[in-house]
Amino acid sequence: MVTDSYMLSNFFKQLQLTDLLTTMVPNRLYNLIIFITFFLITTSFVYAQDRSQLMKAAFLSKFAQLSNWPKTDLLDQDKFVITVIGDDPIFPILKKIYKTKQVNNYPVQITQTLTVCDIGNPHILYVTKSMESHLNNILDKISNKPIMTVSDTDGFGQKGILFNFYITNKGTLHFELNTRIMKKSSLKINLLLVEIAKIIH
Repeated sequence: MVTDSYMLSNFFKQLQLTDLLTTMVPNRLYNLIIFITFFLITTSFVYAQDRSQLMKAAFLSKFAQLSNWPKTDLLDQDKFVITVIGDDPIFPILKKIYKTKQVNNYPVQITQTLTVCDIGNPHILYVTKSMESHLNNILDKISNKPIMTVSDTDGFGQKGILFNFYITNKGTLHFELNTRIMKKSSLKINLLLVEIAKIIH
């Protein structure tokens, strides 16, 4: 039987391979090919193991690696903070994956909150479907803050989430990117993400 630890080990080896190739070859077109290859490898791997949550969790690392946060006292300077708001299976997956992994050379802290008032100032805020009725309050709470919002709920992208995962007609995982929110944000998003994403406004 294939264990979760074995899957995680091989999954991150694939991530490291794409990172190495991207570093070695600076050409944007080639980098785009590498990123598409990452999609194909990870989609095949994860869905073969029925681990869609694992793939979403791993993509948070890719989103972070291809984005820059402004220097501000609002954000923790010693660790990379990912907060899940709401009740969702993604939380224990994130805890397990990032227990010993780093993001942008920082140790990762995974937190969870069930209330809007306790969001704090994470680098990434993962908004779960369970918080659908509170989405507007969440977006108002973090307005003008350098927080990357991510979700996997239909319609959340159009409502103001920056990155929103969805399942294609072919049964593969992809993501939407709201360019209206991207332009308003103080985050700097690499064009590779823009080119690979399904763009919404």
